[in-house]
Amino acid sequence: MAEPRKNDDPALQEGFSRKRARGRNRMTALFLAGLFAVSLWGTGCQMIPFASRMPRGPRAPELSREGVSAFEREDYAAAADKFVQAIKEDENDLLSRRYYAEILWKEEKKNESIRLLSDAAGREGSDDEKAAICESLAEKLLETDQTASALHYADKVVALAPRRHEGWELRAMLNQRVGKKEDALADYHRALQLAPNDKELIKNLALFESELGDDRAALAVWEDLGRLYPGQSEPAEILCGKAEVCRRLGRGRQAADCYQAAIAQEPENSELYRALVDVHLENQNPEQARLVAEQAAERFPDSRDALALPARVEEIAARNTAGSGMK
Repeated sequence: MAEPRKNDDPALQEGFSRKRARGRNRMTALFLAGLFAVSLWGTGCQMIPFASRMPRGPRAPELSREGVSAFEREDYAAAADKFVQAIKEDENDLLSRRYYAEILWKEEKKNESIRLLSDAAGREGSDDEKAAICESLAEKLLETDQTASALHYADKVVALAPRRHEGWELRAMLNQRVGKKEDALADYHRALQLAPNDKELIKNLALFESELGDDRAALAVWEDLGRLYPGQSEPAEILCGKAEVCRRLGRGRQAADCYQAAIAQEPENSELYRALVDVHLENQNPEQARLVAEQAAERFPDSRDALALPARVEEIAARNTAGSGMK
């Protein structure tokens, strides 16, 4: 009697079918992975491995350092070459992947940059390395209006590196954008605890306090920021921030002092003169308003707005006088 063929046995036949299906699935996965890599890196930049079984090469750290050095010199072509070599040596070189993504971003290849960072975020690495990847990815998603995804990665940053104030500040900005104001305020204050002298962070918090309608809190934050500048070195931006809050709080004299100090810092900024004129008029001080308007017209003879300030002062002063007479 002839031995039965393998495919005559239903159980064996089912096993062979499953094995063939697994084989087809593996081939399909390899094809799609290759297609994905080609679509991602076939746009002018060198191809780098998304997945590889090659062992870690000993030259990866050196190549990565050379790439960072070239990047800092703004020699992006040389940097890209070094980063690609480093990644081929070590597919989990997160530093090289992050910098290479920055080069793609600078080349306006934003989708490719985001895909590379998304891939890197799922790879092996230290918490600090992965936090830096997630932070860069969240920032780029924010810039491309993918706020929900950006918030997802900002959550990862604070989970991976809770001592990094940048992660808390980034999440605060994202919560602010999606309207989670209490969460945003809490994140700003957590960031401030970690970086009490970060001037940009303090400025963002002051602006957010005003957005919340709490100008008293905003003024306190602006004043904290001003104390970080010795002597009379406060930038005009900070002085103007304080001045605007003071105006809304009805502290006209303090607002005028802030604008006057801002003009001392930026004497060629004609908008500051106009703002100071407005404050003097609000303070019912037309004489000081006339003086500042004349200074502006003299300093900016080519500015139509500056030349119109003296007449504007007289018009508003006359209207205010007429209004007072009617009372």
